[in-house]
Amino acid sequence: MSLAARFRLTPRRAAVALTIAATLVLLACSLAGADVFGNVGPASQLPGGGIAGRFPIGNYALDSHFSAVKAGVFSGIDVSGVPPMIAWFLAN
Repeated sequence: MSLAARFRLTPRRAAVALTIAATLVLLACSLAGADVFGNVGPASQLPGGGIAGRFPIGNYALDSHFSAVKAGVFSGIDVSGVPPMIAWFLAN
């Protein structure tokens, strides 16, 4: 006697087998505490607000620019910008 003759697959037996298999899979996942998206990527190491709140771009804005020292091959060295730069530094 062949295996197919011994276990005839009827629609009812197929439905019961699929129901049992689906129940076992769902129970195994819930018992293991499986999270489908938990292992997709690592958890963020940044605080809740990210780095935008910690380092606002306004802190890095350049208020003014002083060319304190100008040096050239043929023009020499010009240090006339040093006193205004010192005054601005002390004022802030």
